[in-house]
Amino acid sequence: MEVLVALVIISISLTAIIKNTSQNIRNTQYLQTKIVTELLAQSILNEALTHLITLTPQVRNQEKDIVAFNRTYHYLVDLTDSENVHIKKIHVQISQNEKPLTQLTTYQYFPHEK
Repeated sequence: MEVLVALVIISISLTAIIKNTSQNIRNTQYLQTKIVTELLAQSILNEALTHLITLTPQVRNQEKDIVAFNRTYHYLVDLTDSENVHIKKIHVQISQNEKPLTQLTTYQYFPHEK
């Protein structure tokens, strides 16, 4: 009888350990994806701010697929007006399989806009 009780206790303990490990793996994967997409979004914003990605009043958005760490992500960069005619809003959205993962926004001064 004592052996059966001990086996039950061990099986419950092992089940809890396996469940906890599985949750930790899922959390780690989520954090890795979040870090990669945040870095990608920041990089794309920097490219837009330094004019490596062309955004003008005529070309207000660009979208593209990008591969990072053996995964394919889709990004969309939008240039929109703000309340000030000289300041434009630049918004980046990173998604994977049509599921938005990260969004970043910044503003840029355009002195010659009227």
